[in-house]
Amino acid sequence: DFSQGKRDMSSKGGAYAKMEKINAELLSVTYGTFVMQLLKDLPTLESVNSKLEEIGYNMGLRIVDEFFAKSGEGGCKDVEDTAEVMAKRGFKMFMGFEADIKDWAENKMAFTIFFTLNPFADFVELPEGYSTLHYSNVLCGIIRGVLKALNILVKCKFIRDVLKGDSQYEIRVDIEEILQDKYA
Repeated sequence: DFSQGKRDMSSKGGAYAKMEKINAELLSVTYGTFVMQLLKDLPTLESVNSKLEEIGYNMGLRIVDEFFAKSGEGGCKDVEDTAEVMAKRGFKMFMGFEADIKDWAENKMAFTIFFTLNPFADFVELPEGYSTLHYSNVLCGIIRGVLKALNILVKCKFIRDVLKGDSQYEIRVDIEEILQDKYA
């Protein structure tokens, strides 16, 4: 109910029940094989990180339309609402888990998304020498693409990663600009 300034973020029924599901183990293994191929094809870990982010960005640009079509979600009232819907409903719909938002900057131009589940990283251990690999960087790209499709330009980066010994995943999102629609 938008008039109350709150949404029902429950994950029961609705668009989630209608979505076709993929086995998390299949996703993890397929994604792992894909990352391994990038590691073979690209010259540096930084180029692999960039490619994963670029692929995620292109995915994010496209899934916004699917999210709105399948969720019945209306427009968001502000950036905070947009972040909450993305973390709670979008992550649930496309990743199978909810994320949370914390650490909003005073000016509301930065926040952190945190989560403990990550189907991309199931069964993964980073070998020595790969500490600069952002294995799940596709998620940063997806977030950037989704928000770009909603006229919010951001930079995203992992600040905590379970694969690197942290207790949870955290992605910092810095809003660079909020674009206004221009009509001729």
